[in-house]
Amino acid sequence: MEAGFDSVELHGAHGFLLCQFLSPYTNRRNDAYGGDLAGRLLFPLEVIKEVKTGLGETTPLLYRFGADKIVPFPPPLLLL
Repeated sequence: MEAGFDSVELHGAHGFLLCQFLSPYTNRRNDAYGGDLAGRLLFPLEVIKEVKTGLGETTPLLYRFGADKIVPFPPPLLLL
């Protein structure tokens, strides 16, 4: 905000860390931060909460996510 920006965007797509936690392809963890969608969302949601706490109520927080990574694992066999 000191630099003159009026919002913040977290980049959770294109292979960045938040995307890696969300994706069933890259997140092979067997703890609370892996497994089903709820577990894979845990870390990104914790980051969002902490950033929003620091921004306050009036600053918009945007989140970019890669929708193509939210697919069942293993993916269905594609027949050509």
